[in-house]
Amino acid sequence: MAKAKKSTAAAEAAQETRESQEMAQAAEQAAEDSRAAQETIGPEDGSELLGCQDKAELQEGLLLEYAVTAETGLFLRAGPSVDSAALAVLPWGAGVFAEGEPEKGWLRVRTGRLAGYMMEQHLEALPLPELSHGAE
Repeated sequence: MAKAKKSTAAAEAAQETRESQEMAQAAEQAAEDSRAAQETIGPEDGSELLGCQDKAELQEGLLLEYAVTAETGLFLRAGPSVDSAALAVLPWGAGVFAEGEPEKGWLRVRTGRLAGYMMEQHLEALPLPELSHGAE
């Protein structure tokens, strides 16, 4: 009986030791993963990257945003025509993003999940945000 108790205690101690070792290994792996995630890829201070793109090139890649100026709202239509199906009515001040250049008084726009056409005369272009390189 005493032998059985000793072997059970030894097995429990061995199990606790294994669990402790596994926890220590998991903690080490987590610390290593954290260090790897914080590594800098590229130049340390970013000075070598300055001037890679000028402001005009960066601005060119931004979507132009417009605001609805019709006081009673403006139809978002399936096609560039007043005869096209109305997908939604956007209220005054609603923001939309242009998808391309205006054609024959219509502008293809996107807002949220909806995309369609709106009459350009009832939209006002909003100013592009000022971009900085972060080194000031």
